Amino acid sequence: MNKTEDSQVVAVVNQALVDHFWLGEDPLGKHLRFYKEPWDVAVIGVVRTVKYATLGELPQPIVYFALKQQFAPDVLLSVRTFGDVKSALPSVRASVQSLDPAMQLRFVSTVQALVDDNLTAAKLGAELLAAFGMLALVLAAVGTYGVMSYTVGQRTHEIGIRMALGAKPADVLRLILGGGMAMVLGGVVAGLVVSVFLTRSVSSLLYGIGPFDPIAFAITSALLLGVALVACVLPARRAMRVDPMVALRHE
Repeated sequence: MNKTEDSQVVAVVNQALVDHFWLGEDPLGKHLRFYKEPWDVAVIGVVRTVKYATLGELPQPIVYFALKQQFAPDVLLSVRTFGDVKSALPSVRASVQSLDPAMQLRFVSTVQALVDDNLTAAKLGAELLAAFGMLALVLAAVGTYGVMSYTVGQRTHEIGIRMALGAKPADVLRLILGGGMAMVLGGVVAGLVVSVFLTRSVSSLLYGIGPFDPIAFAITSALLLGVALVACVLPARRAMRVDPMVALRHE
């Protein structure tokens, strides 16, 4: 439709706009007006809501105007292909130039390439966070081992008394592991509670998952508990081999 003084300006809107203005109503035939613009835009179609700027954005209302009514020097042509994308490019270029030989395809890219470019910053941030997370995990393991080793050293006399009174090495192992893992479990629970509230601040960086992912939280908790268990087992095994006579003389 060519735009004239008497022609009706038409547009296609996305589902997000329909849900915002006319939820439960038929949008076809509805009219839109814009601030400081004399347009009376009639809605003639509805399309699905798509991402516009970033993959993490919330659904936003979008209005699509007819090119002949609202001319733009640069337009985006989306083509769905089957097979090799490069093999389809000559036919697409020929089809475009059959409409106007002066038209040129200045920038050609695949959707996957656009998505990868859009995710470059997010991937870099995720890699940095993963590196810092691994470093924090190593430091936590070393710290847990150090604390447990110090605790075993301080309780050497107590362990000797228990073994002299008939405690078995397995009893000593349960004693040391129980105390250490109780401390670690308390820290994991506290960390999970804090994480549930902090995940909302990074929800815009997440793609394909919500801010609260039970599987991710469960795997992370299991990994932390596993590393802490290894860090506790080593001092506990050393405590099992304590000689009661030596421990009783320990000060």
